[in-house]
Amino acid sequence: MDKFLSYKIRAISFWAILLVVFLHAYNLDTKQQGIILTFPKSYNWFIQNLISNGLTRVAVPLFFIISGYLFFIKFDQNAPNYSSKILKRIKSLFVPYIICSLLGIIFYLILQSIPATQSFFTKQRVIDYDLLTLIKTIFITPIPYQLWFIRDLFVIVLFSKVWYVLLKNLKWGLLIPVLLLWLCDFESYNNALEALLFFLTGSYIALYSKSTTTNIGKQRTVYFLFIWAVFLLAKTGFLYFNASSILVIFLQKMSILTGLIAVWNGYDYLSNNKQTNSSWYGITFFIYIFHEPLLTFFKKGLFFALGISESQYLLVYFVAPILTLGLIYLMGQFFKKNFTFIYEIITGGR
Repeated sequence: MDKFLSYKIRAISFWAILLVVFLHAYNLDTKQQGIILTFPKSYNWFIQNLISNGLTRVAVPLFFIISGYLFFIKFDQNAPNYSSKILKRIKSLFVPYIICSLLGIIFYLILQSIPATQSFFTKQRVIDYDLLTLIKTIFITPIPYQLWFIRDLFVIVLFSKVWYVLLKNLKWGLLIPVLLLWLCDFESYNNALEALLFFLTGSYIALYSKSTTTNIGKQRTVYFLFIWAVFLLAKTGFLYFNASSILVIFLQKMSILTGLIAVWNGYDYLSNNKQTNSSWYGITFFIYIFHEPLLTFFKKGLFFALGISESQYLLVYFVAPILTLGLIYLMGQFFKKNFTFIYEIITGGR
């Protein structure tokens, strides 16, 4: 992998994690004193849905594409090195998953035990968990719900030998059926299908593509950015007017596909094909694992401090992620400098 591509992946991963934070900043479904308040659809609803249920939805597919690409980019096709790659993923995925899942439980246990904060966290009390619930919460449904990405990615990686054999023999013949299933939007399995589709896409690029850019040119990149924006606005607009769910889903899927091309190629022109770096890029994974439940804490704290009205919802939507990112940045730099060993274990050696 050349240096520019390495920097590009770091930069895009960072910007993608910012999108994930804003995806989770959506607060129209946040409970206030145990109930979800409803407001008539207005500018607040439109902005939050345009961003959190539109613009940000390219982030997770990007991460799966990058994960699939990185897994197979140095794959020895003559002597497949499955074991060493799985062992690396145990360190970089499974260990951080367990640690952060346990930290989430401890975080909630503490907040649910403090009189001033326990009313903000109304889920089942951690102290009341039975053994089965505790095990399920640690390994399957962690309190920091964003960990589902690591969970699904690790499961997919465990079957890497299967994907390699299928890609080797079927190539596009494997991707197309998975793409069609994803487009059909089977609600119960959509996250799993999305994870598999884009991991396989990244894997295919690593195994067969000679270049990691589609070379569509600056003008066509601008076209894709424009089409992406059109899909996002149309999808949000149709959703606003309660249009057919089939149409909304179609526009959502198309916005993701066009957005991926626009983001990947757009970076080259925005960066002028230069290597860029930032101290923020080094804490991308740290942001991922710690932005929840910290973001929820800030959302509920801001609502308590500012009051509850439609305008406050929009204010909290933008302020809570900024506070979360600022605090996590300080935490990340502090741990990297003073507790390097702990930081590397939590982040899987990143």
